[in-house]
Amino acid sequence: MEPEQRFDICKICQNKKYYNFEIICSLTKEKPAFENNCENYIEDKEAVRVNNNQYVVEEEESSSKSVWYIIGILVLIFKLVRLFARH
Repeated sequence: MEPEQRFDICKICQNKKYYNFEIICSLTKEKPAFENNCENYIEDKEAVRVNNNQYVVEEEESSSKSVWYIIGILVLIFKLVRLFARH
């Protein structure tokens, strides 16, 4: 398991602790080193809820950027058509 995958699990664990801007286990005082499952993992329901809302917000921001990108292209095409229609 990659370190990022471990940290993703730790982000939603009740036993997480932040130390020097990193997540460590509050029980072992170490960075996560488990392979598949952490025996000390206890789901932090509030962290899961916050994490899920953050994902939804990022998804919405991404789709709104796509809409503005398409609108920008349509405006550019419209201006080009008007420019060439005059000549």
